[in-house]
Amino acid sequence: MILISPLPNWLPDLNNAFRSVIQSTPATPGLEASIIVRTAYEPNQLTELTSVKDQLWVSLNLSTLPIKDDDLSDHSFIQKTGETQS
Repeated sequence: MILISPLPNWLPDLNNAFRSVIQSTPATPGLEASIIVRTAYEPNQLTELTSVKDQLWVSLNLSTLPIKDDDLSDHSFIQKTGETQS
């Protein structure tokens, strides 16, 4: 059984014409943010996301590279979902 997290009622407040914030998947509290108009970018668009910084997921797309598991073993900034850095 998959538990579905309710969409936070404050999430729409973080969306505007230049930034989109969505829930990553219904079963997790993770959020994805996209700043979508390069010419309209202002630093406050990032600052306004600090209230959800622990929920923001970062994506690193390596799909076109010949990466092996061992290539990533020494990079402490890469965490599996649910892990926390000490």
